[in-house]
Amino acid sequence: GANIKQWKEEEERGVKTGGREYIVKCIGGSMEERKVEGGSISVEELTWGEQYWDQSPLSRAGDVKFDIVILAEVFSIPEVHEELLWTLQRFCHRDVIVYSIFMNRPFSFMFLAHLADAGGFRVHQYKETEFDKCGMDDDELHIMMHRYTYDPDSPRCGSKKD
Repeated sequence: GANIKQWKEEEERGVKTGGREYIVKCIGGSMEERKVEGGSISVEELTWGEQYWDQSPLSRAGDVKFDIVILAEVFSIPEVHEELLWTLQRFCHRDVIVYSIFMNRPFSFMFLAHLADAGGFRVHQYKETEFDKCGMDDDELHIMMHRYTYDPDSPRCGSKKD
């Protein structure tokens, strides 16, 4: 909230923050490290799960492969973790990188258990010194950041079309 407001105000004043550059700053690293060239950023509202998939504009994207998927504070309702996993699997391919950031609650890590059960996902937990919290106070929020990669040939990985 507050960071996006600040970003918009800076852009209105002519401060060059650049959308992709800002996102890369928040997930750590530099543009050179991420090799961001051209392309576009798409933000879509998405209701998770198979029953809602056909209603999403992303379901009509055809063979479009996303390079990066960002999950921000999406593990807050454990009852929909399985639907979130089903939806996430639609975007996963060998070259995708998924970043997630969330407040550590007692049930948040259950989503990582669902990833392990599904197979095919490798999870890296960032140390708190490895990412920019973009002004969020970590002492109260206990912010966690992870990177997931996906190997569709993993023997435990189910079919993405199930």
